[in-house]
Amino acid sequence: MSKKQMLISCFENAMECNMSYVALMLKLENDHIELIVIPNESFNYKLKYYEDKYNDELQLKSFNEIEIINFTCCDTLEQIELDFFY
Repeated sequence: MSKKQMLISCFENAMECNMSYVALMLKLENDHIELIVIPNESFNYKLKYYEDKYNDELQLKSFNEIEIINFTCCDTLEQIELDFFY
C-alpha cells in the first residue's frame, strides 16, 4: 500500500468513525516542519485536495520538497500531540 493510500485510509477511517480531526505533519523546504489540523467538517474537501495535489509518496506534485511525513486521525488535540511527539 502506498503512502498516499494509507493517508486516504486514514481519512476514510476518520469519517467512518466520526472522529474530530485528521492531522498532518509536513516537511517544507529547508526541513522546516508544519502541522496541519483538519476538522471533521472539512474531511471530504481536504481528502480530494490531497488526492489531487500529492503523489503516491505524499510529495506535493508541483514542488516535491514539500512532503507529508506523518498523519493521524483522532478526537482530541492532545492525542495529536501524543501521536506526533511521544
